[in-house]
Amino acid sequence: MRSGGVALKRAGLIIVLILTWAPVPSLAGAEALPPAAPPSAVAATEAEDAQLRVLRTALMQGPTTQSRVDAAVVLLGRSDPAARSVLVSALLAKDNPDARRAVCRGLIRSRAVVGTVGRPDAFLEPLMGLLLSESPDEVRLASEALLVLEFEQIGPRLMQWARSREMETRVRLNVLYALSLWPRKEAIATLIDLVDDPDSQVAARARDELHEAFGIPAGTDPQTFRGILEKLQAKSPPQIIRDLMAAQRERAAVQSERMRRLAAERDLWRGKYLAGLDRDYARLDEAGKAKMLIERLGSEWSAEKLWALDKVSAYPGSVPQELRVLLLASVADSDRDVRLAAAKVLAGKSALDPAQVLLRQLEMETDREVATAIFDAVGEACFFAFSPGSPIKLDPAIRDRTLELAGKYLAAEDGRMVAQGADVLRKLVGLDGLTDEAVERYARLLANTYTTAKETKDETVRVALLNAMASLADRPKVQAAADTLFRPLFEQALQQDSANGLRQAAATGLLNLDKTAAMAFFREKELQSDRSAAVRRVVISAAAQAGDERDLTWLSGLLGANGEPESAWQAMRAILDRQNAATVLAWAKRLSKLEARYRELLTLADGKAEAAKDTDMQTAIRLLLLQAHLDASDVPKAAGVFTWRLLRQNDITAADPFVQAIEEWLARPDVDAARKTLLLDALAGVKKPDQAQWTQWMAKLKDWQTRFGSAAGEGGDASADTEGNAARSSRRAPAMSPLT
Repeated sequence: MRSGGVALKRAGLIIVLILTWAPVPSLAGAEALPPAAPPSAVAATEAEDAQLRVLRTALMQGPTTQSRVDAAVVLLGRSDPAARSVLVSALLAKDNPDARRAVCRGLIRSRAVVGTVGRPDAFLEPLMGLLLSESPDEVRLASEALLVLEFEQIGPRLMQWARSREMETRVRLNVLYALSLWPRKEAIATLIDLVDDPDSQVAARARDELHEAFGIPAGTDPQTFRGILEKLQAKSPPQIIRDLMAAQRERAAVQSERMRRLAAERDLWRGKYLAGLDRDYARLDEAGKAKMLIERLGSEWSAEKLWALDKVSAYPGSVPQELRVLLLASVADSDRDVRLAAAKVLAGKSALDPAQVLLRQLEMETDREVATAIFDAVGEACFFAFSPGSPIKLDPAIRDRTLELAGKYLAAEDGRMVAQGADVLRKLVGLDGLTDEAVERYARLLANTYTTAKETKDETVRVALLNAMASLADRPKVQAAADTLFRPLFEQALQQDSANGLRQAAATGLLNLDKTAAMAFFREKELQSDRSAAVRRVVISAAAQAGDERDLTWLSGLLGANGEPESAWQAMRAILDRQNAATVLAWAKRLSKLEARYRELLTLADGKAEAAKDTDMQTAIRLLLLQAHLDASDVPKAAGVFTWRLLRQNDITAADPFVQAIEEWLARPDVDAARKTLLLDALAGVKKPDQAQWTQWMAKLKDWQTRFGSAAGEGGDASADTEGNAARSSRRAPAMSPLT
């Protein structure tokens, strides 16, 4: 019995035959053909002759199988004798098997469209001759191509050859296959007769064909065969076809279910095995893990190699040399999935110096997805090797070849390849070692490719290209060329395009080129209010880096908005960092309702005033800070500010604004008593060598302790001496530094 795959293929062929079955007018012989037209009636025009020569060349010498088959199909669609002569000549070309097979494939394809193959009898003898071939593929194609004929033309000869004991066994076996393709009672009867043929090979093949083509169970006894023949005698060809269709559907369903079960069972046991490998691997130390990975990566089973590659991608530590060798060798593995996985792992393992091996495999790789992954890994490896401080010394020729390939990728029709080429150029152009001419050449190539993609309206490709240009605009070696080539494209995208990805890349590119010029452009075009949140984020970032007082107003308007208040605040903070104390103080007052922002800006203004040695402004700012800390019940910071004021006075009176601020806070009924006590304890802990000069301060502190301190709350002795209170306070709370 043949494999399930062969059985399904045979089932598919029979179903195709059934779906395309239609009677073809019988051609009894040469006398039934219409009389030949005079030479003047069939003479082709000069253009037709040229077309015929082109088609003949394509059929006989085409570079690919597809091109040859396409030529055969076109020739089959022509009704002139010249075209038919070319096809027959190809079938008889002993030294050109590719042409013979192309005609057969063309006939098979054309069979699906009834009437496409006119006067097919011209192909009868050449196709019958191919049944004598020693090539199984050629026999199969010829057998299927014979289906363009009527059974009455081909059937008797097939049955005669199948029964003839004078024929070679090999030829009889070929004919049995051809005969099994016909859902006719005569064909089935012939196969049944040959089940008992003296030639054991013929008998076995007859049983196989009866089972595979017609669904007759293997091991059927002679009596059952007779019953099958009797039933066939009562059926017409269409009835036989319908019965075969039903049988094939049933067999295909059974086979499909069996394959599904086998696949599920295979996956189950593979999963159990790999889970066991995971457990064993987790128990090993680093040396043991390396040994296990070396063993599995050298396995003959792809599943084990893929498991090992997954572990290597997260290997903890430097990769041993033996493991490195196996990993690099995996890029050239015979299994496509292993090559793909190895390329992806090496894209993150550039320290292994894989560029040369990857580039060599890339030149030979035929699978597009694998080639793209390898190309990505090559680009990453070159980027690592030529980055400043890299320990790897790579031949510049490898980098140059990678850049050349990136240029070819940019010219590809596949958008994914274009994007990949742009990404590799993004990594490599601008690194040390490239000449200015090379930098400009590749920058211009990116710009030109983007312009072409713009005309084709391929947004995905344009985003990838513009992102690459935006990244390169930040490289010192590229900026001169980028200013000329990229800037106009960035500005056009922001003014003319609506796609968010394009606009974000364009804004980023302008920012990378020149932060000050970009900020001026953003203001002019009012991009701070752009409909794209991504563009607004770039503008906010630009303001943080190159904004000035003009940008504080619109940034402050974002502080209460959803999504951008924090980035807007950080931009404002960065701008105010570049301003003087007066400006920062003014903005602090404007934002006084935002408690945390207000205090942060007062602290910033305080530092600027101190750096400028502007004592009067610093005092005013710190008074505001004290009030803000008290309003926030931030006792440690409030105590720190007041301590700063206290230590700078010989004495301090109740009229001092800092004292008044404390007084007002202590008197507030909404302030927790414990916080009041905590502040008084902190202030009592402030020491000065000549405390005798603090007469008024000590009196005021005693007054506060009496009115608002813990003793007042507990009903204790309000007349306790100030020094005693201060001593107790110093044990409860440490002295505050002037500013926390």
